[in-house]
Amino acid sequence: MPHLTFKTSSDGLAVRVLIGLRHTRIQQLRRAGMPIPAPKELRAIFDTGTDVTAVSESSLSHLGMQPVGTELVTTPGGVAIVSRYRISLSLPSEDRSAQLSLPEMDVLTMAHPPIGFDMLIGMDVLADCLLLVDGKARRFTLAF
Repeated sequence: MPHLTFKTSSDGLAVRVLIGLRHTRIQQLRRAGMPIPAPKELRAIFDTGTDVTAVSESSLSHLGMQPVGTELVTTPGGVAIVSRYRISLSLPSEDRSAQLSLPEMDVLTMAHPPIGFDMLIGMDVLADCLLLVDGKARRFTLAF
């Protein structure tokens, strides 16, 4: 089972991720001979209290995407209607065989992300992984 190990930070289980257009959209643009926006690097945090992965609205605007729908969500501030986007997500690694890559996944938008982060990686991603936190060693491992 491939895995990635990271150091914990004072912020928690923080990682750098890449988001981009979903795989099928990239294929459409290639066939049409149109430019493909480069993936965007974001600072993300694993959040087991989040059901669906969420991304800051400003991070998605760079990719020129259109929402694929809306969702009604409950947040600490109350109920809100947010946009849903379909993106690709990867956790880069020097070892290509140990790179988590999700070519098409739905994410919700966050108008007010946590300070220092552009993405909350939720249980929709973690449900297919093994997350091991070694508090004493100040590191965590994600196997997939």
